[in-house]
Amino acid sequence: MANPRTLESVSAAFDHWRQNRTSRKESVPASLRDHAIKLLIEHSRSRVIEALKINHSMLKQWQKKGEHPASTFVVLPPPNAEALSPLQITLRNPQGAEMHIAGALTAEQLCCLAQSFVSAAGT
Repeated sequence: MANPRTLESVSAAFDHWRQNRTSRKESVPASLRDHAIKLLIEHSRSRVIEALKINHSMLKQWQKKGEHPASTFVVLPPPNAEALSPLQITLRNPQGAEMHIAGALTAEQLCCLAQSFVSAAGT
């Protein structure tokens, strides 16, 4: 995240928004929703919910809306003499994104995919 926000600063931003909104029915601004989701990288879901004074279903709904980022193409290294191992694996990050991998991959290719997934989770 380009502008790292702490749990405390996001909580303060939520409090400020609540005090200044025009109506109780006003939707939480997208920027606050994004910050809440990014907090899940370093904090448990229950800690984020408690600190921001939101409910579980709100956070889950915000995550689902942000689940469809632009697809990233990952260039894999060519297979070498190492034996290929057929596998089926699913990677999940704290935001709920998933990567499903199936087929015969070298350890090097699998490492490349996993590293790409992890680095994309921080954006």
